[in-house]
Amino acid sequence: MKQVQALLLEGQGEAARRRLGALLREYPDKTAAAADAVARLLTAAYDQFYIQPVHDFCSDLETDLPALVTERVRRDLESRIRRTNFWRDSLWGVTRERLGRECRAQIVTHHAREAAARAEALFERARNDAELEENCLLLATALAELHRDRPQVQAMIEFLAHSKGPGQQVVPLFARRLNKAIEDYGTSQYESSNQAWLRQQIEAISALLGYLPPPTEADEPAPEAIDRFHEEIHAVARAGLARGNMDDLIDALIVLSEYCPSDPQVVQNVAGAEDRMFIRLGPAARAVAVRALARLGEQEPLRRRMLELAASPHGAGQDRLKMLTAVIGGLRHEAFGDYLRQALAGARVEREEGWIVDAMSRLATPAVADELIERLRAALRKCHDPAQERRAYLLLTA
Repeated sequence: MKQVQALLLEGQGEAARRRLGALLREYPDKTAAAADAVARLLTAAYDQFYIQPVHDFCSDLETDLPALVTERVRRDLESRIRRTNFWRDSLWGVTRERLGRECRAQIVTHHAREAAARAEALFERARNDAELEENCLLLATALAELHRDRPQVQAMIEFLAHSKGPGQQVVPLFARRLNKAIEDYGTSQYESSNQAWLRQQIEAISALLGYLPPPTEADEPAPEAIDRFHEEIHAVARAGLARGNMDDLIDALIVLSEYCPSDPQVVQNVAGAEDRMFIRLGPAARAVAVRALARLGEQEPLRRRMLELAASPHGAGQDRLKMLTAVIGGLRHEAFGDYLRQALAGARVEREEGWIVDAMSRLATPAVADELIERLRAALRKCHDPAQERRAYLLLTA
């Protein structure tokens, strides 16, 4: 079994399955014991976010493994893989529409190169020709109304034409769709795609509500309730980590951030329109969300990937900082302490400082507490300054 484990953890799921099949053909009397051992191995690997290797192992079980092993593996993993795939499909739509909106925002702010990068990421997500056509139409419709920014749209197309990625090949198709959208331009066209983007995000966030106690429930939640919600948010995280793609991770974290604890007077949701979903939960549901998210924070692969996102260009900007600090406040692991201290030192406006302090206060580690206390002392020494007075209030209520 050590050989099978080594191959699986190296990312070679199919090779691990074939090796197990060869061993069982040589030692058929070990089949029952192997069924238990491989089920435990795959479950542990899945818990640690070895997603694609486990999927590869389970993709064609009957080819290499006896029925006893196949049935045991399916019993333990099939429903979990199904939930991962559900969330991958859900997040695919959320990401697609977010990339279209981000591309549009970069055009409006005259960042054509960044807009081209978002457009290329959108085109890359197409899994077939039909989806590529849909993505081109979505982006063309989103940009058609920007008549004052046509030079920026053209500059974006030029960047795409000279890119080394798929954008270069997509330019003719996208240009045709854009010209057609401009001809057919009407204000209702982009409003429709805008609403669809919001609808995809709302549907993804709302899908988790069914795994929480109802709003009227106030009793201490049973361990089974915490386990149920934890498994579902673990599936969201699996979907975000499966391909190793930063855009997948961003939208998984957007969904998770809505269920992270927050102060309604300080923090609003990622969309910026209203409080997070957490604020609208009942007492039992809040307790379940807090405890399940803290358990999710014990997973080192997720923490590591989040810190990689934070340090990458994909993690730049206020929207990403807001999302990351929200999730960090939910995961509540001391491994995020250094990142938060650095982010606090570089905070440019009070709003950013508020998000970071809120997350730091939820870690409750000695080092973080010392940092907040020192900043409070410094603010109190200058409390005649309105900005320092607001900072002191923020720190006192953290």
